[in-house]
Amino acid sequence: TYDFGLTNKIFCFNFVSLPAERKGDPSAISSFLSLTSYLVQHAHRSIRASLYTYINLFTLQLLLEDQALVKQICSDDSKTAVRLCRQRQPYLPLFRGERPLAASLLDIAVDAINHNLRRRLDIQLYTMSMEMLLRIISFLGRSRTRLSYHWAELWRSLLSFVRFLTTYAADIKSLHGASPLIDQVVNLIAISLSTGESFLPDTASYDDLFYKLVETGDILTKFRDS
Repeated sequence: TYDFGLTNKIFCFNFVSLPAERKGDPSAISSFLSLTSYLVQHAHRSIRASLYTYINLFTLQLLLEDQALVKQICSDDSKTAVRLCRQRQPYLPLFRGERPLAASLLDIAVDAINHNLRRRLDIQLYTMSMEMLLRIISFLGRSRTRLSYHWAELWRSLLSFVRFLTTYAADIKSLHGASPLIDQVVNLIAISLSTGESFLPDTASYDDLFYKLVETGDILTKFRDS
């Protein structure tokens, strides 16, 4: 799938838009996202699991690099039911039915953040997850596309990650690629705050982001210092 996506944009378009062959069956992209969801929750278990996770996330990055595809992924036209992994806590809210593909991608990135926290952090996995979040949120902000999503869970996970980075700063700073990852985290918070009014579904959702940042002000200060 990665090789086809890398060399053939028509394949990428069909991969995202092709419906299921039979009613009730998952589409190709639905199956792929479901597999990726299971991989990210278990990426820490072995090197093999990590490598499979990387290749799936690289494939999703290929899709998100194409602006026409990102537009489709974020639109209501892409609504698809995706079975996401729910084998490990913390669980994201269960959603039955169809959602824009972007919502499932956000869930996958949030699960990757929540389920792979270790002192010897998997920098590559977290870098790709942050990149996925940045690409989707950047597009939503630029295009003023409002996406119905449990945004509070994303902010909670992101700020918990900031707390984790602050607590284990000495261990993480020594890891290769940690500095660019930290830059991505800061950029993601900044772009969410500066463009949130454009893509969040209502004023209350934007206020929730603002207040969560205020509430973790002490942690953010320590994060900056460390």
